[in-house]
Amino acid sequence: MLTYVAKKEILEHLKSFRFLVAFIFILVTFFIMISIRHFEYRSNWNDYLLKVKSQEEALEKYTSYDRNIALSFPIIQPSPMEIIVAPAVNGTVFQAGRSLDDNPIKSITIKLDIIALVGILGSLLTLLLSYDSINREVNCATMRLLLSTGIPKIKIILGKILGGSLVAILPITVIFLILPIWIGISDAPAFNLNQLASLFGIFLSSIVYVIFFYCLGTLASSMFLDQTLSAFSCFSVWILLIIVVPVSGSYLAKTIVKVPDLGAIQRQVLRMRNSEKWETVNKLVAPYIAQGMSESEAQKKIDMAKIDMEISGRVTALRDEYSKAVTRQTKLSIRFACISPYTNFLVAVEELSGFGIERFDHLENLVNSWRVIAREYLASQYNQTKKINPGFRTSDRIDVSGMPRFRYVESTIGYKLLHALPYILLLTAYFVVLPFVFVYVLYSRRRLF
Repeated sequence: MLTYVAKKEILEHLKSFRFLVAFIFILVTFFIMISIRHFEYRSNWNDYLLKVKSQEEALEKYTSYDRNIALSFPIIQPSPMEIIVAPAVNGTVFQAGRSLDDNPIKSITIKLDIIALVGILGSLLTLLLSYDSINREVNCATMRLLLSTGIPKIKIILGKILGGSLVAILPITVIFLILPIWIGISDAPAFNLNQLASLFGIFLSSIVYVIFFYCLGTLASSMFLDQTLSAFSCFSVWILLIIVVPVSGSYLAKTIVKVPDLGAIQRQVLRMRNSEKWETVNKLVAPYIAQGMSESEAQKKIDMAKIDMEISGRVTALRDEYSKAVTRQTKLSIRFACISPYTNFLVAVEELSGFGIERFDHLENLVNSWRVIAREYLASQYNQTKKINPGFRTSDRIDVSGMPRFRYVESTIGYKLLHALPYILLLTAYFVVLPFVFVYVLYSRRRLF
């Protein structure tokens, strides 16, 4: 009996003009999305090549001990995953971080990618298919016919959810089948096993997300006999879950966790590297100048590299403090917003694609490891050059052709899944709550049938 109801629901949806329009609309939007994302990926790739070329030229012509770290800033190589998910960070790694303090609504900025296609458009169209799945049968009197055959109410509900969900995930399945084919025939690098595993995880998360909204629409259809009221309630809940809750979470996080002003930090960094540095230098060279040495001779007597290292350490500590505050604020915003299934889906997809909040920690670890190696190499080169030429200064040009360059290494699928799993579980947990709500609606005094 359950399969009979499910087959009936599938056939009714497939024959409906509503489903046809929704299916075509999703496919057209998908092809527009993937074309735009592919164009942006190629643009990012060309920009990456230009940055690397410019960096190598600058290192070859202008690098010195003082300017080396600034000239050899890390650059992230674009990933083919950018074609389906817009990354949070592009280009250079070291930007002071991202903060919700400037504009909290940025945390849910809508980009034309898989998150927007499935998370926003997919959920809305799924509610469009399910908002009248029960009350339509009641109003047409076919519900009495089904009940007269002896089918339990709960089986009717489950059959309709099963059949309707299979139809609702059909466009999503088609999209995820087209994605690897598109990548294969386009000029983008093919997905590696890590990225294919990420894509499969995103597909499964999308199915869970879409089925949840179909269940939600079916619940509204079970509660309200009037189809207009059912549609209005579905749309209201959709606005609450997709817009209101995520935005509210961002503002709450902004209120609770304060992030230092980035402009003030940048001014403090400039003061450290300029006025404070030279105040220290002048204090150290003063005794030598008092002995009759010139300023340039006196500067050769002090260890400029040690001063630079001390300043760099203070700058790094200041930036780390800012980065930690940004991370606390962003994570708190996500925790508040995770009341919504959309936020759980959004964060899960971002983490599975490698572009989520945890990417900042991964990048920071990569950058810090590279900086340790680069500074050790630079200090070694400086000391060797100083031995050969005692008059060598930190502002003089130095050969860094052998210095290790920063190379971005994508995080493993295990790392991605570990950070995406809590949000996937939270998204799945909604299915634990919905059955209890359905049982209450079906067997309460206000039931429809």
